[in-house]
Amino acid sequence: MRQSITLLSLLLLTHLAPARAWRDFNPDIARVSAAGGGTVVVPAGEWETGPIHLKSNIELHFEDGADVLFTDDLEKYLPAVEISWEGVECLNWSPLVYANGATNVAVTGRGVLHPRMGRWAAWMWRGPDQQAAKRTLFEQWGEKDVPLAARDLTKIPESRFRPPFVFLKDCTDVRLADFTLRHSPFWCIHLFQCDGVDIRRVTVDAHMGNNDAIDIESTRNVLIEDCTLSPGDDIVCIKSGRDRDGRRRARPTENVVVRRVTADSGHAFLGIGSELSGGLRNILMEDCAMEGTCDYIFRLKTTPTRGGFVENVTMRRITAKHASVNAIDFNTAYYTDAASVVKTEVAPTTVKGVHLKDISVESAERRVELRSPPAWPIEDFVIDGLKVHRTSKPDVIENVPVRELPVTGSARPADFDRFWADAKAKYDREVPVDVKLEKVGSLSDAEEDVFKVTVTSPPG
Repeated sequence: MRQSITLLSLLLLTHLAPARAWRDFNPDIARVSAAGGGTVVVPAGEWETGPIHLKSNIELHFEDGADVLFTDDLEKYLPAVEISWEGVECLNWSPLVYANGATNVAVTGRGVLHPRMGRWAAWMWRGPDQQAAKRTLFEQWGEKDVPLAARDLTKIPESRFRPPFVFLKDCTDVRLADFTLRHSPFWCIHLFQCDGVDIRRVTVDAHMGNNDAIDIESTRNVLIEDCTLSPGDDIVCIKSGRDRDGRRRARPTENVVVRRVTADSGHAFLGIGSELSGGLRNILMEDCAMEGTCDYIFRLKTTPTRGGFVENVTMRRITAKHASVNAIDFNTAYYTDAASVVKTEVAPTTVKGVHLKDISVESAERRVELRSPPAWPIEDFVIDGLKVHRTSKPDVIENVPVRELPVTGSARPADFDRFWADAKAKYDREVPVDVKLEKVGSLSDAEEDVFKVTVTSPPG
């Protein structure tokens, strides 16, 4: 989890925000929808509002210069609405932009949307009450098929479940384009059980904990192009439900294409899971650039209780500056909690057809860390053309039958200057005085070092 904006700074941002004209956009949306649909325009200017609920055949268009601040007054976010919270369906405070069951819905325009962050920032710190509420959600409601109407998180005192910024549920023909999200209570853009999603030229700048930029959950036929994403957590994450709740719905995420996305921070550039119990297939990310530092370029994470499947995932032609942990990571025991009451015996997540090709990273702690128990069902896991120019730790591969993993580009440590000094000292101690080793700087480059060895006749 990455976090670059402190609680204090977020509280100051909220405290210093000037007074704005209040505007409720929902009556305009209802009126236009009742008339058969159309565009609701948010004009240029500084506005404050509550949650916006979209309806079918509505385009909500923010004019260039529209600056919309969302209140953190909890009463405005009631009644509770249906969402998915970390892979389990429930009722919670309304997301800031929300739709449920809408067809032909769009959010467009060059406006800037941001929340008052005081309450949401304070809620980020998960005390014992919130941890207990999470156990209720995950281990009771989700695992025991409690009816959705009885899963109301707002009824649990001090539960503090932050809502996502944009959450669309069971929608078809969705278009998101050109707007900017700045800060977010929780996940930034979350598509749940949607079909036909087009996301283009969206900017996300949100650095609090759990600020995933885009989460695609149990959703199919998605195109994400030309976005600029700077989140505090995963950049693009693919999910399909948590444990029994996800297996009950059995709604895989499938047919997702991500192209020309630029990011400069985050956790995983492409994250798979860990909530993938409904399965996922046909995921492609290509021609994207990480221009700053993230923890992982590719990360696939699951647990023994998830089940589900991962099929046909391709990540290719990726450039990245820095991965603070591993360039490529595969983990079958993500946040495994020995105290959890979820002990369901399920078949392990099957992994078939993961192809990671032509990924170039300037530096990482490790190139790859791939771990699974023996006999975990993994097939056709290919890493081809991975170049990590500087690393400080060796590869780790345990029980993962990876193919075509090259070694080029991983020999030079990140702390090369110290490495070189140690190497010269070693040669001074162990090699006769008539052998001289020199690095030829004019011939060396980021991928390869060239050395000159000079041998002279020993004295006498």
